[in-house]
Order: sequence, then C-alpha cells, then structure tokens
Amino acid sequence: ILTCDWSSDVCSSDLERDRPRGIALRMRRRGIRQHGSSERQNENLALFELHDSLMLIRRRTIPAASKLQEPCHALPRRTTSMRSLLFIPGDSPKKLDKGLGSGADALLLDLEDSISPQRKADARKTTLAFLKQAIPVKERPRIYVRINGFATGLTDADLDMIVSGRPDGIMFPKAEGGAAVTQCDAKITAREAMHGLPDGSLDIIAIATETAQALFLAGTYGGSSKRLKGLTWGAEDLSVELEIGRAHV
Repeated sequence: ILTCDWSSDVCSSDLERDRPRGIALRMRRRGIRQHGSSERQNENLALFELHDSLMLIRRRTIPAASKLQEPCHALPRRTTSMRSLLFIPGDSPKKLDKGLGSGADALLLDLEDSISPQRKADARKTTLAFLKQAIPVKERPRIYVRINGFATGLTDADLDMIVSGRPDGIMFPKAEGGAAVTQCDAKITAREAMHGLPDGSLDIIAIATETAQALFLAGTYGGSSKRLKGLTWGAEDLSVELEIGRAHV
C-alpha cells in the first residue's frame, strides 16, 4: 500500500497491518483529532486527503498519455523491450523507411519467405544499405534480419552480406535444436571477426517450431549459445510440412 509522509512529501511503502497507524499519524500531522462521534468523519476526511495527494503525485510522476503513445523508436534502443515485431520485406526501400516510424519495438528485415528466389541477391543489397543508414541512429527500434534457413543453401550468402551492416541480431528460421543454433553462432562469429566486430555483437532469435524435427528438439536450446536471446514459433511452415490445415496446428 502506497502511503506518503506529507511533511516531507516523500513516498514510502507500508505493510497492510501498518495502514491504520499510518492514517492516524497523517491525521495528527494535519491537526485532525480522533475522538468522540466525529472519529469516523475525521478518518474519512484523512482518506480523502490521502487520495487527493496520491493523485497529485501520480500526475507529477507518470508521463502524460500523449507521451506514452509516442513511437517506441523514440526510446533508447537498448532499453526498448520487444513487445511488437514488424516484419518488412528486405527488398523494398520504401517499406523499410516507413518501418522506422511505425512505432514497433523491433523491425524484422526479411530475406526469407517474403522474397522470391529471383530477388534474394537484390534484397541483401537493399537490406545492407538500410542497415548502414539506420543502425548509427541513436534512438531507433531494435533491428533484426531474418536470414534463410540452412536447408536453402542461402544462409552463408545472407550472413556474408548482412553481418557487415551490424544489425542487433539475426532471426534464425527453421531452427532444429540447440546444435543448429551453435552452428549459426559459429557462422556469425567468423563473419564478425572478418568485419572487425566484437565477438557477440549480434544476437540470435530462433524460430523453433517450423519443422517436424524441430518439435522433438525443443528442449535442447539451453546453453547452445550466449547469443540466443529468445525463441519464437511459426505455424505456417509446420502445417505445410505435416500436410495439415492451419486450424489444426
């Protein structure tokens, strides 16, 4: 229960059992006596005064609603939590630029499902150009790049181009257990060294449920890599592999 010592305007936290004593102390500070038939009235008056004072403190300390609605990219990037992730095709400069003003906590620049095979190379170049422009900005959302999975044979080409752009991390699709994350870590480590980046600069977020095999390896991610900052899931690719409708996934 939040209470306040109005003589010093300093807030403190009282235990529930101390609440009556705290009220009495505040009433005495305010010159309100507790005796006779007016005791209940005085106590109610003290509670009303307490409520009004708490509302005043709240107005002083809690930002206005208009400030809370400011885009999340206006916050320092390292303190922004990832509540909302916006996927953006990596081959569209216009969409990438608009993503910065979307208010999303993190942008996922996509080189995988939203890019046709014929446009993969162009998407890498466009994504790298955007990273070089956006990453140096002090206040921005977190920026990750979803690369192509190991089975496509495109992972190395993606990392060769993207790591030099210094994104905050990589989204690793169709991950199949901790061993796959360890392998992805090794690939990133080699490229960080090639581009003069400190070891561990890029994080990994793994998509852990996109293949049938991955379901049996879901318990193996612990300790696989210090880069691994999160696991997420995807139903579309799994439903295709299992040849079942999306509603059953």
